[in-house]
Amino acid sequence: MEKKICAICKLNLDLTSDNFYKDKSKKCEFSLNCKNCETIKRTGKEYIHSIKRVDYINNLKTCFKCNIEKPLNLFEKKGFRNQKIRYRSNCKTCCKESRSTIDGDINYKRYNISKEDYLNKVENQNNCCKICGGKNIDGKLFIDHDHATGKVRDLLCRHCNSGIGFFKDNIENMRKAIEYINYHNM
Repeated sequence: MEKKICAICKLNLDLTSDNFYKDKSKKCEFSLNCKNCETIKRTGKEYIHSIKRVDYINNLKTCFKCNIEKPLNLFEKKGFRNQKIRYRSNCKTCCKESRSTIDGDINYKRYNISKEDYLNKVENQNNCCKICGGKNIDGKLFIDHDHATGKVRDLLCRHCNSGIGFFKDNIENMRKAIEYINYHNM
């Protein structure tokens, strides 16, 4: 395989689209700088994927959180891209530690609410979503909060909580959505 030296970091890398951006104005049809250096130059942020790719060769990966190089089996698989397996940024241990959760997806610390406050809200709402009144079947009601102030409002089902989130708490857009649905239901 043909090699190319990055003009900035001077690393001798394989001349592929994994390492260099395409640039048809150049004789070799690739940029002078590797993807990592080009990304740092453009944004000031490192191109993390190139670092991950190099680590995969040795079946090792550096955890983004603890910054310790670990075997790939200590990372959750994220999915496939260009027929390559991708892994999560944080190792399984750091993922567990960062989730200060009880009852699955509920992150009490994030919303500055105790488990007791959460359970009181569940009881006060009869284990139902505050908007649709749907009975909570899977045991999870999600904490709805004001994105501007961070203040906890009530507990919602996944659908209602996501809906409000997608509208970014914008009441005017929610009204327009209601008008839109009413218009098409006539």
